[in-house]
Amino acid sequence: MADIAPFRGLRYNPAKVPDLSQVVIPPYDVISPEEQAAFHALSPYNLIRLELGKASAGDAPDDNPHTRAAGFLRQWQESGVLIREETPAIYSYEVDYEALGQKRTRKGILCLLRLEDFSAGKVLPHEKTFREIKAERLGLTAACEANLSPV
Repeated sequence: MADIAPFRGLRYNPAKVPDLSQVVIPPYDVISPEEQAAFHALSPYNLIRLELGKASAGDAPDDNPHTRAAGFLRQWQESGVLIREETPAIYSYEVDYEALGQKRTRKGILCLLRLEDFSAGKVLPHEKTFREIKAERLGLTAACEANLSPV
């Protein structure tokens, strides 16, 4: 059995972000360039700035989408846009969506999970992953010192 634990998550401060529809996004890997621009325009606190920041011709090791995401995350915490929960929790969630013309609901939990060797069989993959994508996502995680989306 997988070893899980509660954690103190970050959430939007409703006094600063009263409408979550202005800041949430679908998974980064289904967002088109046009949608990316539209999400950027919705709110200065839209998650797109963390999950899928805009690349620039002048990007460098110390100034790129990952380092900018880390800067936004830090600024949002310092200014109270994002607040840390006082008590550790296991978060349940429910997402309603439509796929292939059918309405569906996905339910899940967000928690800490002890990493185990894949061969232990305690955690099963949900999709095929690609080396380049994993490296990019790990770079974002390292820059932000945070897991920004479920694994």
